[in-house]
Amino acid sequence: MGEAQHAIAEATLAEADIAEVGAVTNGAHPGRTSADEVTLFDGTCVGLQDLAVADAVVACAVEPVTSPVLRGRVLLCPCRCRGQGHPMAPPDSPRLLSSGNPQIPKGEGDGPVQAYISAMPGWKSDVGRRLDAIVVELCPEVRKAVKWNTPLYGKDDGWFFAMYCFRDYIQLTFMRGTALTPMPPKASKVEGTHYFDIREGDGLDEALIAGWIRQASALPGVSF
Repeated sequence: MGEAQHAIAEATLAEADIAEVGAVTNGAHPGRTSADEVTLFDGTCVGLQDLAVADAVVACAVEPVTSPVLRGRVLLCPCRCRGQGHPMAPPDSPRLLSSGNPQIPKGEGDGPVQAYISAMPGWKSDVGRRLDAIVVELCPEVRKAVKWNTPLYGKDDGWFFAMYCFRDYIQLTFMRGTALTPMPPKASKVEGTHYFDIREGDGLDEALIAGWIRQASALPGVSF
């Protein structure tokens, strides 16, 4: 019971009030039964649960429109409106991670990539759609997939390009970036990889990006 043992010893918490997360998710325990109830989570020695809960809380704090719903009850958002002051996203719409990137199931082919692009928030979706079109125009036989919530573009020998949403920008990834001319300006800790960031209002330098895509697609791909 971790730290809860002290509250039980002081009679401020009853042992009967404690339930395992698994019991709530499988329906054996009702969990919260009203919006006024407060849930305390103790993830002692279970770091993965701590991480998952923290990610959900941050997503609720920074993206109230997509505040998660747990068993039909809205998590309390920072403005204390209990979800009543914000329009809720449809239940089947992709969730945004705390970084601002859409959470899309992994999959091969164009379908998962188009689902990612449609879920890119705000202005990013139009930019993502144009980037995808540039790749297809230059590489009609391009291989597409979504892995780790990232759309990937490649050939039979591996991947050469990807993009990822952050809150304020889209990051373009060139797996062989150091071999491109001009070299994309942002270095990576991964050898050979370089990035290029696009922010709202930057405009899309299609000639520059097309030149990088053309060069990247002619180089050996990177497998992972």
